[in-house]
Amino acid sequence: MMTECKISIVMPVYNTDSKYLECAVDSILNQTYENFELIIIDDGSAPSCAEFCDEIQQKDARIKVVHQENAGVSAARNKGASLADGAYLMYMDSDDLLAKGALQEAATAIQTTHAPFIFAGLQHIKKYEDFLGTDGSKELQYHLFEKEEMDFVIRSFFTQRNAEFSNVQGVGSFNRGPCARVLKTDLAKKILFEGNLVIGEDVEWNMRVLRACEKVCFVNSIWYGYLLLPNSAIHKYYGNRAE
Repeated sequence: MMTECKISIVMPVYNTDSKYLECAVDSILNQTYENFELIIIDDGSAPSCAEFCDEIQQKDARIKVVHQENAGVSAARNKGASLADGAYLMYMDSDDLLAKGALQEAATAIQTTHAPFIFAGLQHIKKYEDFLGTDGSKELQYHLFEKEEMDFVIRSFFTQRNAEFSNVQGVGSFNRGPCARVLKTDLAKKILFEGNLVIGEDVEWNMRVLRACEKVCFVNSIWYGYLLLPNSAIHKYYGNRAE
């Protein structure tokens, strides 16, 4: 029996519709792996959303809610990382889904590879029912890249020209955002998001983390469902800007 690794999940929230937020949180609470904490950073939401966050906190002792004045998603993620006490950390958006077996596979990859940065697949979905995330029942398949291969990883990953990085299980990819991956919490506390960048903030953050790693692991599995909201008036939250 392996020693369980606690994983911290940081979720910034800014005026997320309650139906989406509840689904996102429930996907975390339904994990087969139970040694985690969920840190919700309410980034200056309207009272109705802030109050709903407090209601969610009552669901489970592993949920923490912190309210702050609106400072943007980067500051919210950085705040969450500063409060995390797990050995590894994951970022998640407040309207997406985490596959039922994601944390179990993350813990297995951590124990097996000891990599400080571990990626898995992200699937774009138009509705939650389309999500084909892992249940953790299959043997873990992964590729571990050592230090001498890091230049290749960085070049191939960011250009997406190599099929190994652009296709996961035929339905997803290793995305260049901050989600669908875990990293050592001490790295997350040191390598912060730069909120002053107009574009490319997430790519730049990934680059800095990768350059700080001696090795990196890519898991051939779908951990994350990224919801493409159908209403054009609703955008992904990025603090004072939207995707």
